[in-house]
Amino acid sequence: MEDKIKELEYAKKAVLSCLEKDGVLVDMRGLSYWAVVVEKLRKEIKENL
Repeated sequence: MEDKIKELEYAKKAVLSCLEKDGVLVDMRGLSYWAVVVEKLRKEIKENL
């Protein structure tokens, strides 16, 4: 469970860095990938609670 939470935090930071930093090239495929990862991890964590 702790690993899933760490993965979720990593994915969150990846999305935020894509959106907030000027030097990062943002493409929709990258954001879409991270959105899928976040939703999958949220679902797994919710099921384990």
